[in-house]
Amino acid sequence: MTAGRKRRATSFCRSPPIKPPLLVAVRPFLEDGRALLPYRLVRDRGDRHLDPFGLGLELPLLPVAEALGVVGASYALGRGAGRACGRIRGYYGVRRSAASPDPAGRHGFYRIGMEADTAMSLRPVLLPLGTGAGATTVIYGDPSSSFAILLGEECRLLVDLGYGVARQALHFLKALPTKVYISHNHSDHSGDLPVAALRSANQGQPFTIWSAPEVERRLKEHRLHEFREAGASPEDIANWIATPENVEAVIDNDFSLVPHRGQHSETCFGFVLRFRGETVLGYSADSGFYEELYTHLLEAPLLVLDGRAEGSTEHASFDELEAFARKFPDKRVFVTHYGRPDEAPSTLDHLRLGEPIEL
Repeated sequence: MTAGRKRRATSFCRSPPIKPPLLVAVRPFLEDGRALLPYRLVRDRGDRHLDPFGLGLELPLLPVAEALGVVGASYALGRGAGRACGRIRGYYGVRRSAASPDPAGRHGFYRIGMEADTAMSLRPVLLPLGTGAGATTVIYGDPSSSFAILLGEECRLLVDLGYGVARQALHFLKALPTKVYISHNHSDHSGDLPVAALRSANQGQPFTIWSAPEVERRLKEHRLHEFREAGASPEDIANWIATPENVEAVIDNDFSLVPHRGQHSETCFGFVLRFRGETVLGYSADSGFYEELYTHLLEAPLLVLDGRAEGSTEHASFDELEAFARKFPDKRVFVTHYGRPDEAPSTLDHLRLGEPIEL
């Protein structure tokens, strides 16, 4: 293709809408029932563009997905090594296939998830709702660390409800989830709990709250003390399920978790999450670099770990986590709780607000 023809094709494809006839030549390979779209990433912007088969055409991803039968909302390709997936109306993709020849994600294959016939074919997704550290929300306005576990269109579990998280849940999920896990009683992990729980109870949809027995006691005695002063008890506004350390707790028919204690000033428990019996996630919650905890979390293929630029007994350092990730190259390690977006680690994968990750 000549340079002139390439410019004309590129210019034409930038003018919306892109008509499906342009994409007749695009025939995806299949892998595990999902579409494999050969591509070359030609523009690395918020609206990623693909060049199918290297034909010199810049095609916005969403019309390509629509032409392949994946209909619905927009999303962004995963950053870094392309590990994050997008969610299009409950269908799952895009994740770089193992067949991709380019670890940097500049070209290769991206999987575009097609419409699922039944819920059994869906994979769970982790949706970050914040990565803030202790003072991030109060000083800068960015939400505290939290994420939601989704299956299809449904939020199955909200993990932590610190300052600013309720607002993010309403923004991304359009409703407050009613199934909540609280790792510990610090404000950046449970600060929004009193107001959110009361609001949900008043709407006839009381929370179910999972937490370790020590954490549950501290939440009831301290975090929710204002309700006792008003003549109500924590049991009046929520259902409480104690999750003892190292004991599997059932969330619903699809999910369960096993809490594990971290190293933190406030009693704190991370967990291993299981999906239909398969371990899919290890979450440290707040913890210093603590090998006993990490040993449990390594049961999962994907780990979300607390980390800061400067470590302490309360929070692991980026350097410690980078060394840990190198030691276990078969694991996907993401950092959270690092603070504002500009405080994220430059050499480690990390959670980003609103960017989903397939589990």
